[in-house]
Amino acid sequence: MASSLMDVITGACDASMTKANPRRRREPVYWWTAEIADLRRSCLRARRLFQRSRGWQDEEAHSANYTSARRLLRAAIRTSKRRCWRQLCDEVDSDIWGKPYRIAMSRLRCPQTRRPGSPLLVRGAVVALFPRVPSGPAFQLP
Repeated sequence: MASSLMDVITGACDASMTKANPRRRREPVYWWTAEIADLRRSCLRARRLFQRSRGWQDEEAHSANYTSARRLLRAAIRTSKRRCWRQLCDEVDSDIWGKPYRIAMSRLRCPQTRRPGSPLLVRGAVVALFPRVPSGPAFQLP
């Protein structure tokens, strides 16, 4: 009976937990856009030019250019985060296992579970793990 219970537990765990894949690339954050990527690229270029121009005549111009590029990048990130957060809050009611669930689990650094594949498998796991207890007193008092 113990080995059959362990088989059921192992089957339930295999069905509900994903396997680790070391080659998998990390996905970009949910608020990342192509516009932010372009602004980041221009901000990095402005920073490199500013760092290389230290001590030269055009240092102030490059400094102002870098400051404005950084300000634009931060503003774009801030607005994108706000907009995407509102979308996630609206989406969580319609799809429980969707993008909001994956983001929350990644922030908690927990293994993510997949949506149960078949109701029969879930029902079998629940019956095996939580057997029905007959109603009535568990033991008779003398």
